[in-house]
Amino acid sequence: MLAATLTATRRRPSLRSPNSETVHQTPTDPPGLGILRKWRGQHPSPPLNPSQPPLMRKIESQMNAAISEGKDWSNANTRVENHDGVSYVYLHGNLIAEVDDRGIKLYDGGWQSNTTKSRLNAILSEHGIAGEGVFQHKFEWFIRLFNGTEFFTTEFRNGMRLGTLAPEMLLA
Repeated sequence: MLAATLTATRRRPSLRSPNSETVHQTPTDPPGLGILRKWRGQHPSPPLNPSQPPLMRKIESQMNAAISEGKDWSNANTRVENHDGVSYVYLHGNLIAEVDDRGIKLYDGGWQSNTTKSRLNAILSEHGIAGEGVFQHKFEWFIRLFNGTEFFTTEFRNGMRLGTLAPEMLLA
């Protein structure tokens, strides 16, 4: 009798948050993850679309604007300083990039964090060649580069310079 009562009172987990808003889950989310994200104030990210560039954070857009305009800029943990036509980008006081007319020089600033990777990818998407980017696989950083005819992947190295290609070298 007691077992029947307990079984009757059990409910399936609801896909509604405490304030009765519908929570959307992506097909790859385990059951209930959408609710957990909603409760924690984290909304599921939209699925990645390879034909669209990744969305940039507001601070990264401002950082790129400062680099493009050749202005000094600082906000929260990110700073851009311009000296003699070179933009130096710092994250938490550590140099992560140098951007000039000849190309981009990349550093991890001593921390291979998601924030560092995000800032570097924002710089590459704005000032590099479309499709180049830093990514992580099994806790190791790699970079996808364009050599004028095709993309290739190599390990990330501090101080590596990505040169700009002349327009005639870019594939249309």
